Amino acid sequence: MYTEFLKFLKSSLFVVSALKVASIPASFLLTVLLARTLGTHEYGVYVFTLSVITIASIPIDTGLRQYIAREVRVHSYGGEWGKVDLFLKRIAFLVFAVLSAFVLTSAMACLVYPSILNSLAAGVLLLAGSICLVRSLNGLRVSTLRGLGYISQSQIPELLFIPAFQLTILFFVSKLFEINHLGALSILLLALTLGYLIGTQIIKKYRYIYLHKSFFSLPDRKMLTAWLSFSLISGVGVFSNQAGTIIVGVLSDADQVAALKVAESTSQLVALPFFIANILIAPVFAKYLVHQDKQVIFEQYNRARLWIFLVSISIFVIILLTASDLVGYVFGEEYSKIATFPVVLMCSAQLLRSAFGPVGALLSMTGHEKYALRSLCIGLFLNIIVCVVFVPTFGATAAAIAYLLCTLTWNGLMLVACRKTFGLEKRHSL
Repeated sequence: MYTEFLKFLKSSLFVVSALKVASIPASFLLTVLLARTLGTHEYGVYVFTLSVITIASIPIDTGLRQYIAREVRVHSYGGEWGKVDLFLKRIAFLVFAVLSAFVLTSAMACLVYPSILNSLAAGVLLLAGSICLVRSLNGLRVSTLRGLGYISQSQIPELLFIPAFQLTILFFVSKLFEINHLGALSILLLALTLGYLIGTQIIKKYRYIYLHKSFFSLPDRKMLTAWLSFSLISGVGVFSNQAGTIIVGVLSDADQVAALKVAESTSQLVALPFFIANILIAPVFAKYLVHQDKQVIFEQYNRARLWIFLVSISIFVIILLTASDLVGYVFGEEYSKIATFPVVLMCSAQLLRSAFGPVGALLSMTGHEKYALRSLCIGLFLNIIVCVVFVPTFGATAAAIAYLLCTLTWNGLMLVACRKTFGLEKRHSL
């Protein structure tokens, strides 16, 4: 058991997972710096714009990553480098076709509403298109390296260099100039570009350089169908993460968006033990799955969720007792009035998630991911309904309550699915 665990620690899966866990406190620091530098209104506009960019880039970023990695892996495994090259040229065509449609739509909007050119909206449109482009190029590089088997190397620029660049540039620029949301988006674009350049050097080091003779090739019908399918599947996950921010931005104001983002970032501290446990429990589930020992798998799951809950509730109690002072001291006094209650609610949601334990990992590692996806979709639907009804009146507080309810819903449904799947009794508890 110990030897197998050491092998896992040396594996690419552990390196990537460790980088993702390390990115949580880095993301929190970035949120603190942005929130204090921009203020509630400007930070709210920045967060809302970034959420819109994330959703808009699904077809050329998150919707393509799994598809690219799969196809590159299949063709490279058989030494069919010509097919790999042709596939990536078709992907490049799709990316630039979607971006061209975005540019054309933006140009038409400027023609219909000339006032846009004289407002900050023109800068936002330009930066949004540029960020989508660089994100898609980063996604193309990441997915290609993953398909070639260099999993940890593919994630280093995205999880390590880009956040570090963004933090460093933002820190020094904020000391010299006053920054608004356009400045923050420009810094993000610069950090993404630097990360892409580093990633390009990494992919050159590992032999394969794509787009040799021509940049584009027209995609066939089969590829378009697969692209749409992957985009829809990934869109559910992305939209579930961004739904609250988008709805608050549309139905409330920028200050409430900022409050919700502060609450989300703070709640990740409560969720940190959960993410760490997910990394460590995965090889344990895989080990006992080989022997089809469902009883032992569920016992390991219960043990894991006990320790997750104990650590998470310790962090939660500290945040709960000091919520108002903590928010005011870390993010600024202007956030303590609007973000304290959402922080408590979002942290409660993460504590609730910890109480259920790594139920999603249990389903996914045992080949029952369809139950997890179904539960997430139901939770997302509930989240949207509650947000649309109550956000206009209660703002970020309503969005936090909606997240708490949908967290209870999808984790409860996944736990029920686990009990039915493994045929275990309810006596297996904390």
